[in-house]
Amino acid sequence: MVALVADEEGASIGTSHLAAHHHSEIDGAIVLEANGLTNVLVTHQGFGWIDIVIHGAAAHGSAPDKGVDAIVHMGEVVRRLHELDRKTFVPHPHPMNGRTVFHTGTIVGGTDYATYPDRCVLGIEIGTQPGETLQDRVREIEDIFAEVAKNEPGFRGEVNVRIDRNPFQAVGHEELWEALSRATLEVTGKTPRQTGDNAWMDAALMQEAGIPTLVFGASGGGFHAPDEWVSLSELAKLADLLRETAFIYCA
Repeated sequence: MVALVADEEGASIGTSHLAAHHHSEIDGAIVLEANGLTNVLVTHQGFGWIDIVIHGAAAHGSAPDKGVDAIVHMGEVVRRLHELDRKTFVPHPHPMNGRTVFHTGTIVGGTDYATYPDRCVLGIEIGTQPGETLQDRVREIEDIFAEVAKNEPGFRGEVNVRIDRNPFQAVGHEELWEALSRATLEVTGKTPRQTGDNAWMDAALMQEAGIPTLVFGASGGGFHAPDEWVSLSELAKLADLLRETAFIYCA
């Protein structure tokens, strides 16, 4: 089966539908990503898209005793999130997936120059490693809230999870790996290696459905950029490699 799925960069509704409604028809899955013909992913990070909402109190700029500045409070949260990244994620990378992802994405707050902002919303992307869930990250953010509240009167924050995707860890993939290894050696003359990545891919959804899953593909680059590309010579070999893998695996 060749599945050309939609929405892989969003909520992955295509693969979600495939895994939910056709998992019984699938004995093994190969998710194609541009990471190179001999670099086969057996693990990758999960991630969450989270809105951090800080509530203040609107008031005229001349009434500091009545106003609570949601943007100032958000600044304290952002600083501590940066510290979490620098002191925890950076020095403790996953051996295959690398550093846990964290970055701010969007921020909105305030109404005008003369008014204390009563609301500020920060959108972040944050990763999870195999063995973790997004609730681990949520608890860390809530711990940050507790720290800020000690020093900032009137602080109120909440966490709204927009998307939650678990990490991928290949399970029960030994026969698929053997078939892919033999095919790779036949087509490329090289032996593949098992690796991981700090990006999220639809492989996690297939594996969660109980389908042995691996990830690889032709080499490429410029991801999400106007000059995104893939090697055409490797793409031709990829077609041969996939065909041979299927023949061996289904024999």
